[in-house]
Amino acid sequence: MVALFGIQGQTMAPYRVHGVEDVVVGPLGVLEPRQTPESEVRVEELGTVLVPGLAFGADLGSRLGRGKGHYDRILGHPGFRGSPVGVAFQIQYLDSVPCEQHDILLPQIVTEAGWHVPGGRRSV
Repeated sequence: MVALFGIQGQTMAPYRVHGVEDVVVGPLGVLEPRQTPESEVRVEELGTVLVPGLAFGADLGSRLGRGKGHYDRILGHPGFRGSPVGVAFQIQYLDSVPCEQHDILLPQIVTEAGWHVPGGRRSV
């Protein structure tokens, strides 16, 4: 199953997509999933979640997002059992990125240079 996140108001939720017919151009000109009750996915059903960001910390797996906390709420949801993976360009993978207590740390980050496990190790 593939799901994309859509935002309504202050809430981000996953919606199942099967193909291009399931995405629409949103208000900011970006493709978003078609948000219908039939396509909504429960957080408990999510597997691997690709997590974007502006910067990622190699020391802890911290992430600098856009400040709305959407991904922290999904990843911190009591029913979430999936695997979060930070997705970035290598230039965004920094030694350290500040984080706060409510921020969810990422156990792995992938860039064009490979898979990274925060804490100083690099995996293949």
